[in-house]
Amino acid sequence: MTAWRNRRFWATATACLLFSLSVAAGPTAIGVCPVPLNVESGAPHDVDRLANGHTLITDGGEAEGGAGSRIIEVDTAGIVVWAFSDGLEWAHSADRLPNGNTLISDTGNDRVLEIDPAGSVVWSSEDITLSDGSSLSYPNDAHWIPNNHILITDRDNHRGLEITRNGTVVWQFGETGVAGSDATHLTGPHNADRLESGHTIVADSKNNRVIEVAPDGSIVWEYAPGGAEALDWPRDADRLANGHTLIVDSSNNRVLEVAPGGQVVWRFGDLNLPYDADRLANGNTLISRAASGGVVEVDSAGNRVWGYPPAGEAVPVALEPLPPNKTDVELPSLSTGSDTGMLAVRVQSPSAGGTRYSDGAPVIIWVPGGFELKGLEHKLPANADDVIIVTFGFPGDPVPNAAVSSDGVYDERGERSIEALRDVILYAAGELADSQGRTIDELVSVDVLHGNVGLIGVSNGGNIIVAVAALYGDEVSDHLKYLIQWETPVSSQIATRDFGRVWLKPSTMQGDYFNPRYAGYDPLVFPVDYSDLAYDPSQQYYPLFHDGNGDGLYNTVADAGSSRSTPDLDGDGMLDINEDFPLDGYPDGDLIVYSRPVMHALADNNVLPGAWIPAIVTPDRADQYWDVRESVRLYEQALTSLPDLGGMILCSQVDHVQSAPDKPHIRQAFGGWQEYGGQVQINPSPSYLVEADPSLEGRGDLPANAPAAEPGDWADTASYSVPEDIPDGVYQLAAVWEMADRFHGRADSTESVDDGDEPGLCLDSLAPMALAVGAAAGVRARRRESGD
Repeated sequence: MTAWRNRRFWATATACLLFSLSVAAGPTAIGVCPVPLNVESGAPHDVDRLANGHTLITDGGEAEGGAGSRIIEVDTAGIVVWAFSDGLEWAHSADRLPNGNTLISDTGNDRVLEIDPAGSVVWSSEDITLSDGSSLSYPNDAHWIPNNHILITDRDNHRGLEITRNGTVVWQFGETGVAGSDATHLTGPHNADRLESGHTIVADSKNNRVIEVAPDGSIVWEYAPGGAEALDWPRDADRLANGHTLIVDSSNNRVLEVAPGGQVVWRFGDLNLPYDADRLANGNTLISRAASGGVVEVDSAGNRVWGYPPAGEAVPVALEPLPPNKTDVELPSLSTGSDTGMLAVRVQSPSAGGTRYSDGAPVIIWVPGGFELKGLEHKLPANADDVIIVTFGFPGDPVPNAAVSSDGVYDERGERSIEALRDVILYAAGELADSQGRTIDELVSVDVLHGNVGLIGVSNGGNIIVAVAALYGDEVSDHLKYLIQWETPVSSQIATRDFGRVWLKPSTMQGDYFNPRYAGYDPLVFPVDYSDLAYDPSQQYYPLFHDGNGDGLYNTVADAGSSRSTPDLDGDGMLDINEDFPLDGYPDGDLIVYSRPVMHALADNNVLPGAWIPAIVTPDRADQYWDVRESVRLYEQALTSLPDLGGMILCSQVDHVQSAPDKPHIRQAFGGWQEYGGQVQINPSPSYLVEADPSLEGRGDLPANAPAAEPGDWADTASYSVPEDIPDGVYQLAAVWEMADRFHGRADSTESVDDGDEPGLCLDSLAPMALAVGAAAGVRARRRESGD
């Protein structure tokens, strides 16, 4: 870990010895000090690394009106060596042409310009008439392409178009002036790029997708994931030399590198409304941070190696400052594989006097979903401000968005990750100190309730929180009081989506299909007919599948209205027994592991040709892998170690990944808690939902599940699940509050609590209050959380 990553660097102002920039004079090449972007009012949009090593930056200027917009070229020391600003308004892109001229999208003036090095306009879209009779409306990107045509992204006309210099429209995708989300329309697109194949890739921003379009207008690739990985206003997408796609996910404040199959293989986050990103020849990534007025270059590990501003030689630039209520620390942990290794930990604390209880704040530790590294962010809403929230990076997480990182090698939520979570619990409990010798009590300004620590695991994160209770329950028994599992795939068949949904390749769009071979419920292993498994090594995405027609091939057709591949051959919206059903897996290092039953069926039925496929783990290794990753096999040990442990299982009416209509994973989780004597409830009580979101007051459709009460009909999901329009964070926070209240101030979980203004609660008297039926207030779009 380099020294600069151990502390926060702040750019300092450098006094200019000489700089002049006259708007009337056009371009300028004068200066012996860096000239900052309009950091108080402006925003860098397009950013390009030029062949001479300089960086071309499009500075939008003031957000209101675009005054001060300009194009600047800076050298490696941050010196402005060329600039142009004459008449620009909220410019979004600049493209340096082979002849040395610069093509500019002057967005606020609804025009595209080409200027020479002296700043003279040599071509303007204002001087031509488009052959279709339309006019540009908020063009946010313009690229010269080798046939001397210009590719323009015309945002408010919802189109990308290729024009000649005399105005002939020779190609267009999207209907002029008509927004849409189907296979022929765009909504508010950004930054279309022409690929070497002749295809065009475009960020379809308001549809939260990236698409690749063939010359005939067909979509040949799409990235539009669901869950926490869902894009939010993507504004740039570049196809890399390795076939991956670099995506700027602006409103999610991150940059992603996505493989053709939709897997996220690299990410850089915690940016401030990034706009553009380019992968450089040296492997680094150049990013414009529109809302924070800067440009940064990072290496593959997320280390900042250059930025503008500040001045001087290539140095790390300032990280975005954390708000006052958040602090990042390094926690010594042997889980890193070293006696000097550190875990990255973030502590978010209430303000003094703002704790949930008069005697202090409970602690909730957030564990993210998926199997990837997720950094230090959580998804609880802003009103989760009366509890201490702790997040952490698993061993091996570079946490590129922070001044701390986690040492070690990532093991995909295995034994090292579980050990790391144990250490974070002990830190939250005041038993461990950070690298500076500080306990959590010395870090925050409020009293920490060490005996009221809970874990919330979203999606796959809900498995490791059971694992830590199972493997380390005796070490955390004085502190860990409850677990919250949100839509967790508690068995391997659910985790790998053996029953659906199906990712429709070559995108990550979910096909809402259910595997008809599912033969019913079981608390441990669901009965499934695996006799038709087949392996086709020629398949890029799904080499392993249920072979519905027995031909040994994974058969698909183009999904109606798009180019995505679907196994729904007859287009009836469901997969029949004679149609193929693809199987997916989890990573185990560089290998793949399928669900436990699938792995054994591969061996028992001799599915794989010849010797075992090296890319797939063996059944014995699969058993070891899933032994610490399936909650259904860990509840007994967890509740034996911690018999008073409380549990809450969260689910909405439509799962973020699973398609089974009777929610077998929720049933398995509930059954596991009950079988071994756990104190469990499905979803928070109505009163806590209303506390988390007062607009829910009066709704009659809020679930009212009594503790330990099993649903009478698991297929009647509306009777026990949270309505789909309630955001995940709302009922996650409601669960945290209810569970923390349940255990506050009590050594015995059945004792009532009376703490002044706080509610007096008792586990045996937690039957939810009935709320009066009333009109639903403010239906809001649901933003799904992390995928399995």
